[in-house]
Amino acid sequence: MLPDSDHDAARLAGLASSRPDLCTPRDATPRVRVLAATQKGAAHAAALAGISILEESVLRSLTKSCRAVHDVTLLAPSHAICVHHEEYLQQLAFDVLTLGQWVQTALVALRSAQRATSSGASADPSDEAPTPARAARLLSPPATVPASSPAPEGPPLSSPTSAQHPPKTPTRSSPHPPLRPKRKSRLPPHMTVRFRSLRYDPNPYRLHPSRVRDALNKALGADMISSLRHSKDNHIILHATPPYTIEQLLLRRSDIQECLRQLLQFADDVPAFFDTGGHWSKLVIHRAPIPVNPCAPTAKQYPHRVLASLIDDISRSNNIAVESFRDLRLLCPPKDESSRFTYSEEEHPWYDTILLCISDDESAHRVLESGVTIQGAHCRVTSYRAH
Repeated sequence: MLPDSDHDAARLAGLASSRPDLCTPRDATPRVRVLAATQKGAAHAAALAGISILEESVLRSLTKSCRAVHDVTLLAPSHAICVHHEEYLQQLAFDVLTLGQWVQTALVALRSAQRATSSGASADPSDEAPTPARAARLLSPPATVPASSPAPEGPPLSSPTSAQHPPKTPTRSSPHPPLRPKRKSRLPPHMTVRFRSLRYDPNPYRLHPSRVRDALNKALGADMISSLRHSKDNHIILHATPPYTIEQLLLRRSDIQECLRQLLQFADDVPAFFDTGGHWSKLVIHRAPIPVNPCAPTAKQYPHRVLASLIDDISRSNNIAVESFRDLRLLCPPKDESSRFTYSEEEHPWYDTILLCISDDESAHRVLESGVTIQGAHCRVTSYRAH
């Protein structure tokens, strides 16, 4: 396998001819179009402008494009992974999901066309054997008493049917039938973006949803977000546009965070947590030292930098992935949180109680048993119990 620096070097002589062609085109297969192209005009021209490696003559043919992807798949395990490959691998993961959605749509169209063809070629209904008519069910004649039988003495007997089933006492029926419990409508898949802004605002300003949605789709380069809404805590809940998925939105969380930070006009680099639902573990960290405030008391304060330093320290010191963080806050009134992040000094450290919410059950059980390390101090951890 050639290293990355040698990718543009000439191929070895005879290498292409020594490989058998396993995907030879079938000329006998009729070329019937079952799904028209959905990317045309300006969108197609923009896609062509973004091509960087393969030639247009290869990408113009779907057969050659499939073979090119197959070649990449065959040689993927032969590559060594380096640190500078992270951005490329994240883009590859996003592209694979997008391509998989398109392939599923194409295969569904092919299967539908095949079923339509097979049903049209079925046998003529006139050749099938006629279905015999169902015989009508005759009612039994009424039971009569023979003429030679003596007349019964005493009161007449009731019919067997009435003897077996005595008449029921009429009951008062309810004027309204009982209502069945309605099922709660399930929300479509969504992703919640929680910005940990320390600016206390009881009446936050919210932009128009269409403006936020259009700005996000422009930053993502596609209409990946169909709608959004705000939670009661002023968090932003995003809904993906089919066939895009929440997993694809998670791969672009850095772009989403930067776009929302500019829209909401955050002066600082406000940390953001991305949540796709599921189970949380709410942990209380007791007597945790807050990172030292880098600003002098008389200078402008940046509490968000202290918060970001605390998140990074908890993640690195305790081997907890930042992606599993769902929330982190001080257990104090919201209006006091910003100032408390600026109290800690080297000679006078400030200790506080922290609420940590994570989605990793294994990490949650581990820190509950052994505690956590924050700013070089070992802290006790308990489960959160709402009062």
